[in-house]
Amino acid sequence: MIILSLAKAFVAKGFLAQLRKNVAFARWKIAYSAIAGLSGCIYQNHLNG
Repeated sequence: MIILSLAKAFVAKGFLAQLRKNVAFARWKIAYSAIAGLSGCIYQNHLNG
């Protein structure tokens, strides 16, 4: 019984760590696309200028 609960805790910990990584990656991706979009807009305005 103890081994089972330890295994569950271990799996949950790993799952949470993976989730945190995914969230961090998603945030980075959103920030990157926002920056890219912004610089793209500035570049377009510069060309139209």
